[in-house]
Amino acid sequence: MASVLMFALLVVCVLCGTVFSLPCLTNKSKQDFNKARDALKSLENLLKSQASSINSKVQALDKDMTLMEEDFKRRQWIKYNNHCYYIGDDSVRWTDAERKCREIGGYLVKIDDSSENSWMQQQLRKSSKKTHYWLGSTDVVNGDWRWIYDQTQLRLPIVMQMFPLHVTPDGRFSIIK
Repeated sequence: MASVLMFALLVVCVLCGTVFSLPCLTNKSKQDFNKARDALKSLENLLKSQASSINSKVQALDKDMTLMEEDFKRRQWIKYNNHCYYIGDDSVRWTDAERKCREIGGYLVKIDDSSENSWMQQQLRKSSKKTHYWLGSTDVVNGDWRWIYDQTQLRLPIVMQMFPLHVTPDGRFSIIK
């Protein structure tokens, strides 16, 4: 038993001697170490905060995407000539309709040619009981009518042949169905 105790004491002494023979940190090294540790903790806290913020934003985007998917399923989108058209029955001002189109990555319709015009008239006749639909044109400079999509000038006589139009009280063209 004494030999076991002596062996244990020897092991402790040898281990302690090994531990005590490690080089000690100088005060400057300790300060540098503490500064580095504090900087890493600050960085960790910043990253946690940003990760939390990003996570919140991703969750909000997921919610928005779900709502948009539900909205798209409820509403009928029509594909024509590599474009998707939505013919809404919401009673909104031109500015609100234009903003809503932009929010979902689109724009109010720009009629490019007679075939698109014919197709659009056919779709409008099939749609709802509404009598007015907004075109994507405006006159930011009074009397200078342009398509909002690409700012090309609107050729009023051609457009009036394509659609029966009237100017609304807020100065925008509306299609009369």
